[in-house]
Amino acid sequence: MIKMKVDQNTQYINSLHISDGLLRIMAFVVISLKENSMILLDEIENGINPYLTGSIISLLREIMKKPERQIILTTHSPVMLNDFRPEEINFLWKDNNGAVNARRFFDTEEMKSLLEALNPGEVWINLEKDEILGKIYTAEEEYR
Repeated sequence: MIKMKVDQNTQYINSLHISDGLLRIMAFVVISLKENSMILLDEIENGINPYLTGSIISLLREIMKKPERQIILTTHSPVMLNDFRPEEINFLWKDNNGAVNARRFFDTEEMKSLLEALNPGEVWINLEKDEILGKIYTAEEEYR
C-alpha cells in the first residue's frame, strides 16, 4: 500500500495498481532522501520506457552527488549501456569454477579503441564473451 499526501488529502493506493517503472522511480526518490545508503538495482531497464533511461541515469547521478551513497546497477540491455560513461561500466562473469569475476569494461587500450567506432552497447553485442574477456585483460595478464 502506498500512502500519498497532497495538502490535507491522503490517498492510499494498492501498489499492484502502479506500474513497475513508476514504483522504481518512486524508490529512487525515497532512497535519495536517505543518507549512508547503498542502492542495488537489478535489471534497471525492466518496466522503464527505453526513451527514459537517460533521464533515470541522470537522476541516479544526482543522487550520487550526496555524500555516502553507492549505487550498483545490473542490466542485460545494450541500449542501457549507452547512457553510462565508459569508466562506469564493469563486466561480470562466472568462470569455469562458478566464481563470479568483475573487470572494468573499458580499462584496456584495446577495449577503449573500440569506442572510436562503436558505442558501449554495440561493443557488447558485437563481441562474444571470450572475445571480451581476452580484451579486458592487459598484455601483462593472462585470461584463464
